[in-house]
Order: sequence, then C-alpha cells, then structure tokens
Amino acid sequence: MMRWLFVLVAALAVVATPAGADEYWITYEGNDFPENEGWWRVYSGGGAERWIEDGMLVLDGLADLGINDVYGYDQYPIDPGPGEMFVAEWRFAIDDIISGPDPGFGLFSDESWAVGFSFSDDLIRSGFEQETFDFNFTGFHTFRLTSSDMRNYTLEADGEVIHEGVFHHVFSASQLRWGDSIEGGASLTRWDYMRFGVIPEPCTLILAFITTLTLATRQRR
Repeated sequence: MMRWLFVLVAALAVVATPAGADEYWITYEGNDFPENEGWWRVYSGGGAERWIEDGMLVLDGLADLGINDVYGYDQYPIDPGPGEMFVAEWRFAIDDIISGPDPGFGLFSDESWAVGFSFSDDLIRSGFEQETFDFNFTGFHTFRLTSSDMRNYTLEADGEVIHEGVFHHVFSASQLRWGDSIEGGASLTRWDYMRFGVIPEPCTLILAFITTLTLATRQRR
C-alpha cells in the first residue's frame, strides 16, 4: 500500500509540473490601501474619498463627475502558457451611482490585447468591444473572467456565465486595473477583493489525474 502511494505521488508530480511552471497568483483582500500592498494608484479630480471598512476598500467618488481612482498591478508575463488558464476574480458592490457606468475592470495581455468592463446599476459595458448587456447590480456580486489564449474570454457573475467575448488590440500591456475608472460618472463602491493569476486548465488537471491513476494501477499489477 505504501509503495502504491509513493508511485501515485511521484506520478502526479511528473505530470503536473510542466503545466504549473509559470503559475502565479496575485491578491488584494481589502485589508489596507492597495498601494501599500504592491498595487499602483492613479487618480484625477482629487481622487475618491476612501477608507477601509469591514475588510473592504470603500471608494466614494460622488463629489464630482471628474473623479477617477484606479488601481493596477504590472505582471510580466501575465499570459497563460500551454495547458494553463488566466483567471481574474473580484467581488464588489455599488452602493450609489450617478451618471454611470463608473466603476471598472481592465485586463491587458503581454501582446497588448485587452478587455475592459464598466458597471452601472442596470448594465455592464464592454468598452473595447463597444457592447452593453443587461445586469441587475443590487448588492454584492462576484465576477470571474477566464481565458486560455488572451484572445477570447468568458465572464461569469455569481457562478453563471453572463458574457463571452474577444480581446481587442490596444497599447498597454501586461497589467490589470480596477476601481473608479470612468470620467463623467460618479459612484460609491465597496471592493471586497481582487485576485488574478495563471492556473492549470481544468482539462489539464483531469488528464494529470487519469495519467497518474493509470500509472499507479500498472505498478500495482
């Protein structure tokens, strides 16, 4: 039995290591201002009034439509490799919004392919695709964006797929941005967390498990 367990662990390491060679995971959990945890901050109009409350970053930009307050992280390489998938996950609430959309999210690949969203109380705008789709933004929502090639993506909200789209070529590269991002809009938002990175694709994990199980079974024989 112990020999079989050793073979199982060894085989899993051999199969899984190539797929995970370039993996990384960056997180912001709302415990401090983002710039104190490795993110950069860019703002205009004086920036939003902001504070940390209940483990969340609160951004209050209601005072002026010209206020922006954006946070970003430069990560190179940011793109997934073969057998890997890029994942971004974030959770936030819009407490109030004037002349939206206003809060936003942007992703820029190593080769300057981008996708970006801005949010309002009743819709989401995909800026580079110049598309909008209905979304009832009441309370907190958890979003998840995934892509295996940084050309096509899937966007989920609260565990349900709400949009599938494509990246568009721009000038910026290798970074992720979020916050009070639209000049001409104003909002009060609460950001619980922002997480992103590269992980093994689900099919890669399944293949690794099947291969490991097959090798272990042969050894037992």
